[in-house]
This record gives sequence, structure tokens and C-alpha cells, in this order.
Amino acid sequence: MIYTNSKVGKSLQVHLDRLDFCEEIAKQSDCLSRHVGAILVKDNGVVATGFNRAPHNTKMCLNCIRRAKHSGESLDICKAIHAEETCILDFLKKYSYDLLKDCILYTSVSPCYNCAKLIADVGIKQVYAKVDYQSSYTNAIFDEAGVTLTIL
Repeated sequence: MIYTNSKVGKSLQVHLDRLDFCEEIAKQSDCLSRHVGAILVKDNGVVATGFNRAPHNTKMCLNCIRRAKHSGESLDICKAIHAEETCILDFLKKYSYDLLKDCILYTSVSPCYNCAKLIADVGIKQVYAKVDYQSSYTNAIFDEAGVTLTIL
């Protein structure tokens, strides 16, 4: 995992702008727990977007059943589909699965363990995030799968 606070160069500014875009996308979320946005970039273009939301054809929760839990706990009882997941689903509606491995994922908050497993499985090798979720499980699966997580 790479952390950086270095002077903003042209390349770094591109990454920061993309992370700002993730935060804009996150505003579409009506999740009561957390607003997260994500984008997939291929050949320097945004090819998919996502934010955490309820599954299609269902309503978002009126009360968060996870509010009393610590961050990252009891994700299995949460109704929301995470931003990384909805972003990958958005991509798959338009493109071939095989093209995912060439994409870079940007997300406003680094992935939870469940999303990290999905990211590793589909072959994405680079992830940039603005806020670190601080999951040792995520770090372990990314290390094992050769995924680089950069927190800017």
C-alpha cells in the first residue's frame, strides 16, 4: 500500500481529479451508513461509475440495521450494494469481462474485504482511494493477488 502527500504533479493531479469525481458520484447514494463513489478507467477514459445503493427493484433502508456496529462489521446483513460492486456491474453491462483486468479502479473510500475479493477475482491490479478504510483483510488479499492500493 502506498500513501502520499507529495507535491502535486500533473500525473498526481489526474488521480486526485478522478477521486474528486468519485466523491461527486457518491452524492447519488441514499445509503444511511456511508456514501461511496467509484469509477473504472480504461485507456484514460471513464468507462463505468458506481455508488453504494439498494439493489434495483428494492427500496433503500429506512433505518440502518448496522448503525450500532463498528465499521466493517456485519456487512452480510447490509442491503446496500457497494460502490465498487455497482461500478463493476455497470462495466459488465457494456463491455466484456476480459477487459476488466486492464482497468484502474478509483473509489472515494478504499474497499472493504468483500469488495477487495471481487476486485482481485476480476483481475483489476490498480486501485486508488481518497480515504483509507484500514482493513488488514483488504490489504492481505490485495498483497496476495498483486493489487496495488494507493491512498492519496
